[in-house]
Amino acid sequence: MGQKEMMASMIGVGRMNLFHHADQEPSIDEEGKSLENEQLRQQARCEFEAHGKTHSFSRRSLFLFSNSNIFRKGVVWIITHRLFDNFIVFLIMLNSIMLGIRNYGDPDNLTNVNQVVEKSDIFFTISFTVECLLKIVGMGLILDRGSYLRDAWNWLDFLVVVSSLLTEIPQLKSVSGMRTIRLMRPLRSLTTMPSMKILIATLLASVAQLGGVLVLAIFFFTIFAILGVSLWTGVIHQRCRITEFPVNGDWHADASDTSLCSTIRPCGDSRWCGSLPEASRSSDPRYYISPDIDIYRDTQIEDLNYGYSNFDNLFSAFLTIFQCITLEGWIDVTNIYEDTYEIWFVNFYFLLCIIVCSMFVLNLTIAVMLLKYEEFDKSEKNSTHIQDLKEHGEKIGLPFNFVDFVIEQDNLSISQSGLKILKKRKEESLWKQLTKSTVTFEPEDKYYHNPFTRICFYIVNSPMFNAFIMSIILLNTVVLSLDQYPEMEGEITVILHYANLSFTVIFTLEVVLKLAGLGMKEYVRDKFNLFDAVIVIVSILETMIAEEGGGVLSALRAFRLFRIFKIFRAGDLRTLLESISFTVLTIKDYTILLSLFIYVFALLGMSFFAEKVKFNDDGAFDPTGESPRANFDTMMWAALTVFEIMIGENWNSVMYDHMRAAGSASCIYFIALVIMGNIIMLNLFLAILLGNFDRARSFGEKKKIFDAFENLSKMGYKLNIAIAYLFDDQEFTKYLEEKVLMTKNKS
Repeated sequence: MGQKEMMASMIGVGRMNLFHHADQEPSIDEEGKSLENEQLRQQARCEFEAHGKTHSFSRRSLFLFSNSNIFRKGVVWIITHRLFDNFIVFLIMLNSIMLGIRNYGDPDNLTNVNQVVEKSDIFFTISFTVECLLKIVGMGLILDRGSYLRDAWNWLDFLVVVSSLLTEIPQLKSVSGMRTIRLMRPLRSLTTMPSMKILIATLLASVAQLGGVLVLAIFFFTIFAILGVSLWTGVIHQRCRITEFPVNGDWHADASDTSLCSTIRPCGDSRWCGSLPEASRSSDPRYYISPDIDIYRDTQIEDLNYGYSNFDNLFSAFLTIFQCITLEGWIDVTNIYEDTYEIWFVNFYFLLCIIVCSMFVLNLTIAVMLLKYEEFDKSEKNSTHIQDLKEHGEKIGLPFNFVDFVIEQDNLSISQSGLKILKKRKEESLWKQLTKSTVTFEPEDKYYHNPFTRICFYIVNSPMFNAFIMSIILLNTVVLSLDQYPEMEGEITVILHYANLSFTVIFTLEVVLKLAGLGMKEYVRDKFNLFDAVIVIVSILETMIAEEGGGVLSALRAFRLFRIFKIFRAGDLRTLLESISFTVLTIKDYTILLSLFIYVFALLGMSFFAEKVKFNDDGAFDPTGESPRANFDTMMWAALTVFEIMIGENWNSVMYDHMRAAGSASCIYFIALVIMGNIIMLNLFLAILLGNFDRARSFGEKKKIFDAFENLSKMGYKLNIAIAYLFDDQEFTKYLEEKVLMTKNKS
């Protein structure tokens, strides 16, 4: 923004403020009321000193305990103690383990494990109730600011405690809904992790912001659902029949033909197209169907998705469209309805549904997540990477204020002319460029007084040495990729063996030279050096085992493949590496949140479906049969099933099996899991990754700027000349010289 625009905006703001005060000047009464309300709010709160910290709670708790009450002060001292929080976290973890080992296929608690879990639940209920009461007494309930329920993080705690107490009432003990709420106890651990609040705040804010996306999705869902119902209602039941009319109240379908029939796809010879539901509603006596016949049985086959992918009503149409927009099994649904209508229109309908609802509407959630995550995540200002940039700039010798100025800029990059100058090394031959050391050491450092140490130092910092090691890494990758089954015979095997041995020796010498040339302190400062050392140790171990005939463990040589990551340190690939490093720092909290999410949904799935989903060898539901691979019978399988559904792998087939066994209402669980797990939780990870990639890109650009100044300094350019070359903007260069560099000179 230029100076004229800035002045204009300031004048505009001044005018708005002027008109605001002129038109809406508060009266004396309003000012008095505002001051009185503020005084009342201040009087409603009181500060308590405990453990060297100040805590602001309600002045009077439950209308009984004032801020000077000795009992309440003791309670505040307890609930603010660190050991109290640690004890509650321990109880939550222990309770979560007990919920996980419970056998949910034993609702009557006949097994010893369930009896132990049931008895321990009384202890946990009492413990969490005491915790809740202590916090209410110490903080106050809800009326004043700083009270227990004024903090949204305590709502879940209060809900779990109340539901647990209600389940102890004999009349409510059998209500499954109340017992299900107790399975939310593992989520209480989130309230004890301050670092988790950024992710939780992002989720909560995103859910509120996603309301608009939800309305848009429902709008398009409704349009496609109504169109689908108007076109294909009832067609899922049209099958080729072996008789023209029902026989003895039954109308059998051709088991060898599992596709739908219509005028688009007529049946073959001696086969007739018909629908059991339509025949049952027909007034023609020739189409009589016995009341004992299941009129929906012909759709309950795998090729027709057991009849669940239909457009018979709006709810079923919504379920079918939701499955399609998750991109799982939508081709199968399209193929089913290609036999009932014009093929071009069916493909156009489902393709348009995918493009609009999936690629457009659902991907809006990523944008919302990214915006909210960047809004709540302020940690980049105190990032260790920023400190690394400052140390790097100061090490080069750049002014402190100039380093801070560059770090604070969001969109600052080297101009094209500056890049051209960097490519032209000042009258240096190729050999000199390759042999010249990239760094120097302090002459006062006693470590480098040894001639051998100085030689090693110059070797490991030579571009030629680094290029040689990089070529060996690439050659090592090529050699390792030549392994095959069956193993090669003859001289090739011998050559590959000695090549692997040579690579191990070269990488070992590299580590030795770096340790001698840099010293242990400088060597361990670079994390890649530690990474290389681990790879070398593993390679030596692999060589020793291979010589002794340990064929199984000889695969350890594959660890040398990880050295290929060194390539990421060069050029623009470094930005991707920095993005990964930024993400790893944040992924810890996300991993905990994701694990808790999977654990809670696994508990819910076990409480709903444990030992209830079983089928015989023919694929029909049978309570005495075997459970499918994706089941909720045990915690391990439940967690794997939840993860499978979250990533969208064949989740619709898992949902069909559970709907067949436990009823159509089971789809609510799976839809909620896909929405919360796949659309929200996994998109939160994408938001973290994209946000960190943008941060890493900015970090990489600033690192390039500092490296460019360092290279120009070595080429003999002064700071002001280097600035003029690198940025190629007279106004910006003048601003740097007058506002940034002159500040240092004056100081």
